[in-house]
Amino acid sequence: IEPHTGIPEGLLRLSVGIEDIEDLKADLLDALEN
Repeated sequence: IEPHTGIPEGLLRLSVGIEDIEDLKADLLDALEN
């Protein structure tokens, strides 16, 4: 946990708007692979 924020280091934040599900999946996979 980061002392100044209280947020765990391994926390993943995902913010989703109105988007095609296939675009979201592709973006998420791309981010995890790189």
